[in-house]
Amino acid sequence: MEAIDYKKLEQKFNITLIEREQPFFSVCAEELLNPDTMNLLLHTYGPLIKANDLTAPSTYFSGNLGMLALALQYSISIWNRSLDLSLSNITVQLYKDNEAGYIRFAFVLHNKSEEEAPTDAVERGIWLKQVLTQFYKLSARPIIESLSRVSAFDAGQLWGQLPTRFNYNMDLFGKELDAAAQECGADAAAIAADKARLIEDYGFLRGLEGSLFGRTKNPLDVKIRYIEDSRDPNKQVRMKNACCLYYKTGEGQYCYTCPRLKESDREQMRIKFRALEKV
Repeated sequence: MEAIDYKKLEQKFNITLIEREQPFFSVCAEELLNPDTMNLLLHTYGPLIKANDLTAPSTYFSGNLGMLALALQYSISIWNRSLDLSLSNITVQLYKDNEAGYIRFAFVLHNKSEEEAPTDAVERGIWLKQVLTQFYKLSARPIIESLSRVSAFDAGQLWGQLPTRFNYNMDLFGKELDAAAQECGADAAAIAADKARLIEDYGFLRGLEGSLFGRTKNPLDVKIRYIEDSRDPNKQVRMKNACCLYYKTGEGQYCYTCPRLKESDREQMRIKFRALEKV
């Protein structure tokens, strides 16, 4: 099994070993458990996305936290190795991505500590639960709960940002592996095994008990709802699992896939989008 590709981690998840230059904000993730530090982060981030209170930056940050979770899941399934995503090993940086033209979060790892999964299936299952428990109980959950306290926004809604990101990216990873299998020929069987492990490990994650997340139910174990594509009536797209509060930023409007959007308003958006397509 190959080692973790840190270049790919940076490309896919903005997890890096090198700090960004001139960030708006930079702090060890462990410090974000301090209400004053979390408050400072949200007050720094909020104006950059033209938010009118602390709830929108809290949902946006929790969505970005999903990139850490996805990086761990990808590493476990594709490279069969875990990352050290303990809060003390991560620096959170808020910076302007000049190429993309928008504000982003980067997660800087202080060290590249990795642990390879056992080869035995039963032992790997035990290892997998330990790795996921450590991340969600000791890293993700404390950050989510700190966000909730400081922003006075429901932790369930913050956790709700993760499934949308997970389901989109897991589907994307699967398509990437399918494409790679077609190109590689001789390695197609190994790539198919990677895809099978990706699906199985995601199922394992969704099967974890809710108490690890501080919830009665695992927040990643959700039913996907589909709606008509905004531009193609013959296609379906996923509805977001929870509102990201985009309407509380400078744009002041709901996303087409927002679960809070009335169907009548969604229909009006479809009409508008399709009219623009004809221009």
